[in-house]
Amino acid sequence: MRKLLLATTAVAGAALIAPTAMAQMPIVIEPPGFMAGSGGNGTPRGSMGAVRVSLGGYFDVRAGYVSDSNDRSAVPATQAATAAAGNVGSIAGSTRTFGRQRVDFQSDFELNVFVDGKAANGLEYGAVIELQVDNVGAGATGTSIDTDEFYGYLSSPMFGTIRFGDEDAAANLLQVRVPLIRGADTDNYWDEFLQRNGGDGSPSLLTSITDGSDATKIIYLSPQFFGFDFGLSYAPNSGEGERFALGRTQQPALNTAASVAQRDRSARRNEITGAIRYRGTFGPVGLTAGFSALQSDSQQLVAAPTSLQVARRITAYAGGIQLAAFGFTVGGEYVWGDYQGVSVGLAPLARGREASRHYVLGATYTVPGLGTQIGGFWGQAIQDNGRSTSPNGTAGQDTVFGANVRDRNQTVYSFGVVHPLAPGLQLYANYTHMRDANEPNSATNNTRLDQNAARAGLQNIRNAEVYMAGFRVSF
Repeated sequence: MRKLLLATTAVAGAALIAPTAMAQMPIVIEPPGFMAGSGGNGTPRGSMGAVRVSLGGYFDVRAGYVSDSNDRSAVPATQAATAAAGNVGSIAGSTRTFGRQRVDFQSDFELNVFVDGKAANGLEYGAVIELQVDNVGAGATGTSIDTDEFYGYLSSPMFGTIRFGDEDAAANLLQVRVPLIRGADTDNYWDEFLQRNGGDGSPSLLTSITDGSDATKIIYLSPQFFGFDFGLSYAPNSGEGERFALGRTQQPALNTAASVAQRDRSARRNEITGAIRYRGTFGPVGLTAGFSALQSDSQQLVAAPTSLQVARRITAYAGGIQLAAFGFTVGGEYVWGDYQGVSVGLAPLARGREASRHYVLGATYTVPGLGTQIGGFWGQAIQDNGRSTSPNGTAGQDTVFGANVRDRNQTVYSFGVVHPLAPGLQLYANYTHMRDANEPNSATNNTRLDQNAARAGLQNIRNAEVYMAGFRVSF
C-alpha cells in the first residue's frame, strides 16, 4: 500500500507541476485579513502573479482552580539533619508534606506564517510555518519557541491538495469528532493544569487519532465530490524536522553503535493513515460524518541498540457524526484499536492485552444574534492493564506482567460557555471533572499509581476538578 500511495502522489504531483512557469514571482506582504478567503481543505488561496505572505495566530491566557486527589501530600519538605538553633518546634531530620497549589495561570501564543502563490495554469502552491510557545520539559521556563507544523503544499481544484512536511496525518485532519467549544474540550487546556505522571505523561485518554502528531510525512487531500472527500498520508517514522545530526555514533574501540539513532527502528515506523468524510444538508439539518484509520509498525529497537522489543502492530480506527440544526449541534465519536497510552495510535499495545477504546457524546448551542456558545460533553475510555508478556532474554521464554490488574477506566465530563466580546476576542469559562481508575505506574510493569499520598495504602482512583476562565485574541 505504501508503494501505491507514493506512486499515486508522485504522479499527481508531476501532473500539477509540469505546466508551471519557472519565472521568479514578486513577494507581496498581506495584512491578516487576507486569510479570510482561504480555500478548501484549509489551504490559503493567493492571487495569480504574486507570492503573498500573511500572518495569523493567537494569544491565549487562562486561570485555573484545581481540586485533585493526586495533589494531596504530594510536595515533601525535609528538615535539616540538625535542628537549627533558635528554630522553635524544629525536629531534626523530619519530613513534612504539602499539597500542590490550587490556583495557577497559564499563557500561550502561536504565530503562523502563510506563503501562498498561484500560477497562470491555476496551480496553487506555498508553505505554512507555525511557531508556538512550548514547555520543553523539566527545568524549562515554559516559554521556549519551536515549530508546531511546517509544510509545503500544491493544490488544484480538480486534483486536490498535496502537503509535504511536518503536519497532522490525514486521519487526524479529516476526523469527525464530538462537537466541542473552547475550553470544554476532551484533551486541551484543562488537562494542562493537572499533574502528569505514570507511564503515559498526560491525564486525558480522550484524544484525537494520532493526537496531532507532526511527524514528517506526505499527505493527499481530495476535492469534495457530492459531499464526500478523502485523504491519505504516509510517514516513514516519527521523526520531525531536519534531524540530520541524529546519525549513528560509534564506539571507537568496538566499532559498534553507542546509541540509537534515526532510521534505527527505535520509534514507530511506516505510519499509513486514511479517512473519508461526508458533509451535506437535508432541509434544515446539516450532517457531517466520517471514518478514519491508522496502522503502523511498532518500534523494534529500544534502550540499547541490541535490545529488541516484540510488540503488536499499532492500529486505530475512529468513527464520528455531527447533526446541526437551529443553532444546536449534537454528535459523538467512537475510537478503538491496538494502541495504549494517552495518544491514540502512537504507542504499541503489549502482547497479551486487549484493544483500547473510548467514546464521547456532546452538544453545543449558539445563541442567535449574540454568537455566544454553550456546550458540554461526556466521555469514557477503557484500556487493558491485564496480562502482558515481554522477552526475558532466554530463548523461547517470556516474562508475564499484571496477571490480576484491573482495566484502566477513565470518565471525563465538561461544560462551559464562550462569548465573542469583539472581533477576534473570545471570553470563555468552563468546568471539567475527571475520574481515573487504575492508572498504570509504567507501560510495562503494570503496577498502579497511588493517587492520594495523604491516605494510607494504595489509592487507585484519581478524582480531579478544574474550574477555568480565560480569553483569546485571534488574528
